[in-house]
Amino acid sequence: MKEIEKMTSICAYEKCPILAEPNHEFCVLHQKRDGKNREEIIDALEKYEQCGQKQIVGAYLRGADFSRVSISQKNFQYSDLRN
Repeated sequence: MKEIEKMTSICAYEKCPILAEPNHEFCVLHQKRDGKNREEIIDALEKYEQCGQKQIVGAYLRGADFSRVSISQKNFQYSDLRN
């Protein structure tokens, strides 16, 4: 039962409204992992959009592929966006 709960829990980052990745405690945006791909970024931003959130706090996007990703009307605060 605990595995099912873990797979469907909300991201552990404070005030993040989207679901954590399966078998992880954080969503894609808050996982400490370099080089996230374009599809992961688009999917996570769409989930934020569906929740009505515009401000994304503490995202870890170091080396992420932002090619052809539209991030208009998003506010990344205290986020790591380095290449």
